[in-house]
Amino acid sequence: MRTFSVYAIRNRKTGDAYVGSSFRTARRWKEHQWALINGHHACPALLAAWNEHGPEAFEFVVIWTIFDANKAAMVQSELFWIDKVGTYNAVGADLERGKFVLPQTLKEALGERNRTRQRQPKYRDLAGEHSKRRWEDLFERAKLMDAPKRGKHHIKGMPSVKSPEQWADHSEKMKTVWADPERRQKLEARRAARWADPEAKARQGEKMRAYHAARRARLPGV
Repeated sequence: MRTFSVYAIRNRKTGDAYVGSSFRTARRWKEHQWALINGHHACPALLAAWNEHGPEAFEFVVIWTIFDANKAAMVQSELFWIDKVGTYNAVGADLERGKFVLPQTLKEALGERNRTRQRQPKYRDLAGEHSKRRWEDLFERAKLMDAPKRGKHHIKGMPSVKSPEQWADHSEKMKTVWADPERRQKLEARRAARWADPEAKARQGEKMRAYHAARRARLPGV
């Protein structure tokens, strides 16, 4: 049974705190300390306070613990404590919708970082090697091949099979998305921009052809 904990890195001088969560709190605190000491921490507000007040001003406190927690309970508990005491956190908490809220500037920065990383040949080579290692491992390959049956992941070129409960849950989520005018406008704008790009259109066509070819191969008579 795994123990899930929500923790706070608290500034004793000001009372401000950064909230996070982990299954291994001792290791996570060491990772935070290393990032803060080396000036690489992902939270600018916490890093600035650390540099201003010094390491001795901060303490690591476990503020909430759940035994054998499910994903929903873990998300809700972290959101609650971010909203309550996470004054350093760049990511906000939408308690009604049960979602983390990223500021637009952070979204843009993360998007650009990911795009830059994916353009690097070294990163693509490492990702390719990782995929090859997983496929060569018989146990990992079995999990990948079984994933569509479980409906948890989608493998490129293979049909995903979901249970009726999963389809119903997905349907309710999409209804909520399309009922929000702002999110609907964003999705429509993204779709229009994607189909206006000839290269994106060609890639989507290739994906669909591969999908249907795999479906015909797996399901005779279709």
